[in-house]
Amino acid sequence: MAMKSSFNNMADVLLDWDDVHNDDFCSWRGVLCDNVSAALTVVSL
Repeated sequence: MAMKSSFNNMADVLLDWDDVHNDDFCSWRGVLCDNVSAALTVVSL
């Protein structure tokens, strides 16, 4: 979440990056996770 706050998010592109209401970061837009380990593999900005 610290990374999110460092961006200028004028178009609310990162609106679903919300660990309070959705802590499944693998479901967030621009985030890809490994299907087996659920480890974060890609953050596409």
